[in-house]
Amino acid sequence: MKKVRYSLIALLCCISTYIIQAQKPNNLSYQAVLRNVNNTLIINVKVGMRISIIKGSEFGPSVYVETQNARTNMNGLISLQIGAGEFIYGNYRTIDWSEGPYFLKTEIDPFGGTDYTIISVQQILSVPFSMYADHAKFADTIIGDIDENDPIFSKSVAQSITRANISAWNNKVDSTVESDPIFMKWNKNYNDLSAKPSIGDSIRAIANGSETKLSAGQHITITGSGTLTSPYSIQANNVFTHYIGEYFVGGIVFHMYRDSLGIEHGLIVSTVDLSMDSQWSSIDTLIGNNAQSTWNGLSNTQAISNDTTIVVSAAKTCKNLVQANYSDWYLPSIDELYIMFSHRFDINRRLSQVNGSQLIGLSTYWSSTERDKTNALFFNCLSGTLAQDAKSTIKKVRAIRKY
Repeated sequence: MKKVRYSLIALLCCISTYIIQAQKPNNLSYQAVLRNVNNTLIINVKVGMRISIIKGSEFGPSVYVETQNARTNMNGLISLQIGAGEFIYGNYRTIDWSEGPYFLKTEIDPFGGTDYTIISVQQILSVPFSMYADHAKFADTIIGDIDENDPIFSKSVAQSITRANISAWNNKVDSTVESDPIFMKWNKNYNDLSAKPSIGDSIRAIANGSETKLSAGQHITITGSGTLTSPYSIQANNVFTHYIGEYFVGGIVFHMYRDSLGIEHGLIVSTVDLSMDSQWSSIDTLIGNNAQSTWNGLSNTQAISNDTTIVVSAAKTCKNLVQANYSDWYLPSIDELYIMFSHRFDINRRLSQVNGSQLIGLSTYWSSTERDKTNALFFNCLSGTLAQDAKSTIKKVRAIRKY
C-alpha cells in the first residue's frame, strides 16, 4: 500500500523550469524545482530522470535520449547538464539546431529510480549561437585582410596559403599543346625497346584461370573461372545493416530477415518486461485461427485485441504500450519467443549496458499463440521449452516490435 501512495504523490508533483542555456562544452544547463501536491518543496532527495530532445513537434521522433540522476537542494532545486548524461539513443553533438523546432521532454522519478511518473514537454525556443558552430555556413569571399590568431590554424599547412597561390590556382592551365622539341622528335615504339618481357602479350592469350584463385568466404558467392571469356563475379549474400544485440529504435534487435524484394526487416524486443505480470485472457473464449499463428504475433495480437468480450489480456497490454516514443508493440508468437530465447545472451549482454533496462530472466513468458478455448502457449526460459497453460494463469510479458 505504501508503494501505491508514493506513486500517486509522484503523479501530482509539479515541475518549475527556470533555466535552459548553453554551457561548455555546448551542453544545455537545466534547472527545475520539485514540489508535492501540497506545494511543499521536495528537498534533499535523489531523483531519476530521462531526457529526450524531440524534433518537429512534441509528438515527433526523439533525436537524442539520455538518463541522469540528480539531487534536489534545500530549495527543491535540481541542476544538471543535458548532453552529459548516460547515453541511450542518438548523438547530442551532431544535432543540427537550425533544422528545428526542437522540444525538450523530461521524465522524472522522484524516488530515484526509472519509474518515470512526472512528464513535461516544452519547446526549446532559442539556442545560443555557439551551438550552431559545427553547422555554420561561411561567405565565399572575404574582402580585406584578416589577422588569424587561431593557434590550431596557425600550425596547419593551410596557414601558408597566400593570395598568389589562390590566384595561380584560379588561373591554372586546363589544357595545352605540347611544344617540347625533344619530346616532339621521339619516334620510337615498343619494338625499339631493349630487355622486353620474353612472353610479351601472349600471356593474355593463354590465360586459363589458373593464374589467380579466389576462395568464397562466409556470405560470399563467386562465379566464373577467371578467364577473359569467363571473368570472376563476386556477390555478397545476406549482409544486413543491423546486427543481433544492437540497441535500435526503442529496443534490442534479435532477428533480421529480407522480404521478396530484398528489403531488410527485423524484430526488436523491449528493454523491460511489462510493469505487471498478466493473464493471457480474463475469460475463456475461443478466438480461433486468427489468434493461433505460431509465427505471426502481430496478427495474433490484433485478433485478440479486436475481441471486445476480453477486458484484460497480455496482448492488449502490449498493443496499448507506448515506449521510447513507439506505439506499435505487440505480444510475440511462440516462434518469435523461441527466437528471442535463442539469442538471450546477445540481448542480455546489450541490456546490461542500457540504463533502466531489465534482463530476460529464467521465467515463463506468455506468447500470443492460442491453443484452444481455455489454453494458450507459453515459453519457459528456465527449461528452454514451450508448453500450454490455462489462459487465466499469471505470467511474465515482454513486448516486441518490427522495423
